[in-house]
Amino acid sequence: MATPGEALFSAALGLIGGVLGAGVVERLKSSVASLDVELLRLENFEDDLFDVFAVAPDDKDRGSMLRQLSGRRRRLGLNIRRKVPDSVAYQACKAELVKFDGILAKAEDGVVMDDALEGLIEETAMRLRHQLRHSSRAARAFALLRGPA
Repeated sequence: MATPGEALFSAALGLIGGVLGAGVVERLKSSVASLDVELLRLENFEDDLFDVFAVAPDDKDRGSMLRQLSGRRRRLGLNIRRKVPDSVAYQACKAELVKFDGILAKAEDGVVMDDALEGLIEETAMRLRHQLRHSSRAARAFALLRGPA
């Protein structure tokens, strides 16, 4: 039987460990939530990119739409840089972001959407989404803690 001092010490250690463990899990959850926000931004960027190609090249609103998309593409790149600290994984993400830059250049040049361009946009977004999910340490750690779904 433990003395009252030993029991108190054991309870204090358990409490501290529980608080620290809960803090780590909450930080992990917030990192994953932050990654989910970037994935949502990527999805919205993809949708808006399709919308730009749907607008006629001589439409007066197309220029402002393209400027907004270019700014959102830069912000997406900066946010991904912060969330993917591994340089190899970031380079894979960056390759997809560069493809988006090329697609934006085509939109600025007034290229008409065809099946190949539509496939390129979808493929680029899908690859970037995959890279983000598998490159984020927080997402991998949380998936490990969560277990098989």
